[in-house]
Amino acid sequence: MSGSLSFAQAAAWLDGLQQFTIKLGLDTTRSLLADLGSPERGLPVLHIAGTNGKGSVGATLATILTTAGYRTGFYSSPHLSCVRERFRLDGACISEARFASMVERLQAVLGDRQPTYFEAATLLALLWFAEEQVDAAILETGMGGRLDATNVVSPLVCLLTDISRDHEQHLGTGIAAIAREKAGIIKEGVPVVCSANDPEAVAVIATRCRECASPLFLHGRDFVGTLEEDGLFAYRPISGPVRTGLTLRLAGAHQAVNTALA
Repeated sequence: MSGSLSFAQAAAWLDGLQQFTIKLGLDTTRSLLADLGSPERGLPVLHIAGTNGKGSVGATLATILTTAGYRTGFYSSPHLSCVRERFRLDGACISEARFASMVERLQAVLGDRQPTYFEAATLLALLWFAEEQVDAAILETGMGGRLDATNVVSPLVCLLTDISRDHEQHLGTGIAAIAREKAGIIKEGVPVVCSANDPEAVAVIATRCRECASPLFLHGRDFVGTLEEDGLFAYRPISGPVRTGLTLRLAGAHQAVNTALA
């Protein structure tokens, strides 16, 4: 079977999974990971959840780590023109041949299990990053956090971006309910860096951190990112020197917050 699947066939197979509705839960992902050899175990993950800014934070973090010499995987969604954009290693998309090979390996263990598009894509990312022995694997949640397919990892750090009302039919009504779902990525003792500014969301995240004995670093309290009058980015830890001199490629004051979070 190896090598028999073309990229077009692999992409079409994955695309065909979009017919299956959103299915929150981790059972299918965990079961398939086990049959793939548990590639998520020991993977050095930086896990990102939130309503707004996940892509900007992930892309900035990936650039920082790659520039610093770390072999960095970045899994994001959605893609703009090609599914390969979701899977990046040191800034480069997965090759067509490698993508097809990964899909074949996933198909080989499916049996009668039927993953959704996002579950399958997540499995492909975890398998690829493990095989590439990345120094850092940046994972964006697809929706929510607690029951998102990416929430099968033991991360090094959790990053929570701004939180607002989204997907209420799946995540619950109101900011507190949504924040509770997104804070579900927080694991015991794992540091959390957060740029949420809604008081309800921050309260929920702080509670979750206390329950998990996880240190919380909060934008506006522990660090601040701003754009100066000259347009340069400035990073201010609450105790320490101001660091500036960077020009952000992404426009908008909110991108200063996203960059500080990264």
